[in-house]
Amino acid sequence: MGSINRVTLMGSLGSAPERRQTAQGKSYVRLSLATQRRNRHPQTGAITSQTQWHAVNVWGKDAELCLQYLSKGSPVCVEGHLSPYKREVNGPGSELRTHVAIVADRIQLIPGTRAAQMAEPTHLLEDSESENDLAQPVDHEDLEAAGRAVSSITSTQAWPN
Repeated sequence: MGSINRVTLMGSLGSAPERRQTAQGKSYVRLSLATQRRNRHPQTGAITSQTQWHAVNVWGKDAELCLQYLSKGSPVCVEGHLSPYKREVNGPGSELRTHVAIVADRIQLIPGTRAAQMAEPTHLLEDSESENDLAQPVDHEDLEAAGRAVSSITSTQAWPN
């Protein structure tokens, strides 16, 4: 039986892209991506919004493009896979804890934003070499239509009681 490890998120950056290095000296960029989840309280019917934060790691040429075109608040669509890693909690020699990050295979700037207008091409990974280039390019019109559909669904959705 096969398996799937695929993540697609659309949100905004909570901070500017941050350049980091592995213990072996390999450079990558860390993105802090915020997504929103809306819920209706079962008794009161009040709608609440919950922000969820996601750690996204971007490697290679794609990382350089993120540093060049993205900033705090930039809306992006990220496609990638989950990758667990272990990190020491309180410095060297301390307890190791497992964390999960999203390794970006593809980053899409959201059309109509300043960063997307500045970038050529607006689809960052379309022309670059990605370790896992199995995904097809996302058409900007399809992405805009999907965004309108999501906005339409979330604003008119009948929330369960």
